[in-house]
Amino acid sequence: MKIGEHSIICELVDVELRGYVNLIRSLLLADTAGRIALILKPSVVPVVFRGNRRDNKKSVVFPPFSFIEEDQGATVLSDNSYRERLRCFNVAEDVWVEGKKLLTTGERAVQCIGSGPLIRLTNELGLICRDDSSVNIVDGPLAISDYEGRFLNRKHVANVAGFKDVELKKVTGGLRYYWRTHPLLYGLPSNNLEMKIAPLSRFKKLSVIGKPLLYIEDMPLIIELPHNNSIVFLGFNEYLVEYALRSILYVL
Repeated sequence: MKIGEHSIICELVDVELRGYVNLIRSLLLADTAGRIALILKPSVVPVVFRGNRRDNKKSVVFPPFSFIEEDQGATVLSDNSYRERLRCFNVAEDVWVEGKKLLTTGERAVQCIGSGPLIRLTNELGLICRDDSSVNIVDGPLAISDYEGRFLNRKHVANVAGFKDVELKKVTGGLRYYWRTHPLLYGLPSNNLEMKIAPLSRFKKLSVIGKPLLYIEDMPLIIELPHNNSIVFLGFNEYLVEYALRSILYVL
């Protein structure tokens, strides 16, 4: 997408997860005109330092999930209530980045299936659960056949650990990944975890079309469906909440 000169671009600065959730909720509520966009890959953007003089411009690398307000009369990101959590600059000239609107669906609605931690996070973000939305948040006691028949071709974020015909396997080990610039993984730590995971082999269709993004040792933990950029969690605990938050923003 193209970022126009005089847009505002901001990156997060030392924001804890709870503050991140509150910030996203505030931006979703405030962005009634659909002006806010997200960077999805590390991007070099020319910005203005010390005033508005073009000879003060400097190229800065912005990480995934940096925010852009495209209009010259920007008001959402320039609001003082966000300044302490964001480091903001004026864009010095037109530039192309890989990004997307904060809500490509054009509204704050998703279809909610279940009542698990992904649904609770959805509610915390201020998203509206509505049956006619094109994006699905799936976190309930479904059967594998029901999930694979209904949702694989729809945009969705799913937690399959609570499915009623899945037997979880306890796994302990370090997190591993091979695509460090992916928006879900960039900048997040790789700690050791102990948790219960649904074996990917139990999902006949998902195991064929899904691409593992994150592993615990040799067991896939987070899967992406490349044909529609959906994200599937094969296990879930509190450590993965930021991954879930990024997943919802990535899929919307």
